[in-house]
Amino acid sequence: QYWYRLLDSVEEDFPALQRLLGGEDFWRLIEAYLEACPSRSFTLRHLGHGLADFIGRRPQLAGSHPVHAMELARLEYALCESFEAEERPPVSAEELARTALALQPHLKLLALRTPADELWILDGARTIPARLLDPPKDGSQFHVVVFRFRFALQLERIDPVAFQLLKELGSGHSLAEALEETLAGADTDATRGQVGDWFRCWTERGWLRRAS
Repeated sequence: QYWYRLLDSVEEDFPALQRLLGGEDFWRLIEAYLEACPSRSFTLRHLGHGLADFIGRRPQLAGSHPVHAMELARLEYALCESFEAEERPPVSAEELARTALALQPHLKLLALRTPADELWILDGARTIPARLLDPPKDGSQFHVVVFRFRFALQLERIDPVAFQLLKELGSGHSLAEALEETLAGADTDATRGQVGDWFRCWTERGWLRRAS
């Protein structure tokens, strides 16, 4: 009964991966994963934390699109983490310039080579559009943010420069350092002009908090 409980827990956390692989390949993958990476915690909440890495090591278990499967597993586990993560008091727009900043614990940044976000959004569609399963192109990335807003899980793609700026803030850099590091590589003045809009959006959604 415990084994079936483990299988049910993983199935609940990775519905889009199951849809991508199909039932037979999905269960073959999950059984191999659980045998190789058994639960070592009293809770099943983090049972799938190593699934994406496992697919990377054993791509032959992930059907015809192992890279898509690996990144979809990363995305779905990020959603699980975001759902359970705490939320700390956000900073207001007026505090940005004088406060050491960090990202909310529920905010997850994913740089993906495949459109895993679109695969997840299909949500029960019977067929997957062929374009979503194209082989990854060298160097191409989709910059995706997973977060909670008004008690609901959400994800969206963002500008790569905005993504890098959030990464810099999440790495502990000051606002001035993050802006200098990120905007040094910005191509146009138009990109620089978007920074104010980005911060207005982020503060409205509560993505930024005071650094500990």
